[in-house]
Amino acid sequence: MKWLSIAISFFMLNTPIWFVGENWNYDVEIGMEKNNSKGFFEIRDLLMEVIGENEQTYQVNISGNVNGQFIIHRFIDILVRVSGSLKATFFFNKTDFSIVNGSVITQGSMTIMERKKSYYFVLNISFNPPYKTIDFPLEIRKKWVSKTNISMEGEIYVEGLVSPPEKINYSNSATTEFECVGLEKIEIKAGEYEAYHIISKNAELWYVEEVKNMAKLILQNIKIKETKFNIEMELTNYHLKKINPPKIKIIRPKRNYLYIFDREIMEIKNTIVIGDITVKAEGNENVTKVEFYFNNKSCFVDYEMPYEWKCMEPGFGWREIKCIAYDIYGNEAEDTLKVIYINE
Repeated sequence: MKWLSIAISFFMLNTPIWFVGENWNYDVEIGMEKNNSKGFFEIRDLLMEVIGENEQTYQVNISGNVNGQFIIHRFIDILVRVSGSLKATFFFNKTDFSIVNGSVITQGSMTIMERKKSYYFVLNISFNPPYKTIDFPLEIRKKWVSKTNISMEGEIYVEGLVSPPEKINYSNSATTEFECVGLEKIEIKAGEYEAYHIISKNAELWYVEEVKNMAKLILQNIKIKETKFNIEMELTNYHLKKINPPKIKIIRPKRNYLYIFDREIMEIKNTIVIGDITVKAEGNENVTKVEFYFNNKSCFVDYEMPYEWKCMEPGFGWREIKCIAYDIYGNEAEDTLKVIYINE
């Protein structure tokens, strides 16, 4: 739908654009406490990759290997070692990167007193309305509030211990106040960057414009039922798509041709236009709109291919036809054509 594409392009002038194939790697450390148990887990080179999109959302896959251990305090301390994989899919709104919903599955083995037991954990998460952690465009001292209702459904299974699987059903409302407190230099595993520092009650994150994502995240005392989590993420590597600038070329009227009442007549030494003329332009795949000018007067904007405009401007003598192409970042390209114009 043309109007929806235009609206999304307008909002996304301030919101970074993700492209399919772009990805980010993080090292993640997770601390967990629940009643009589305490644990620590790590995910090295957690991969976050954009694998799909539609007009409204990005589809992002997250994957990595989980390793760690936790201690159960009973009459004696029982050490449990965990080794497994994590796979998740989340959907983000294009206009503001808010999280719509997602699913997570982790599975592998637990070693308890030298005995291996298989496990899996499945969770579906939804946010209504979608949950926004960053309010673009970012500015120092900017504040915003995100409100949502969180719903989680899933199950957990541990061979011989949690069998049959235990169902998970959790919902809660959440209101988070965020503030961008500064623009500061940070040094992380991926390099040195200038990052916007954003804080809330239980979180700190550092967002880097050139990375188009978080460079670092700290979550503290996040509670889900009886379990408390502390999480740290740090960017180790990333890959972004190289963006070609927009290109535009006027293909009608052709240079050095005669046109009479919008009909191409013959090739001559100059471009001569008698009467109205349909101006056409070709752009590359990054063009989102083309603006048509007649003697530096903006006359028409076309948002869809083929880019064209019916020129019915009055005039006599040398005139200039110009097309300016734009991409979603506001980059421009132009082409001009001087014609002998007769249209009284």
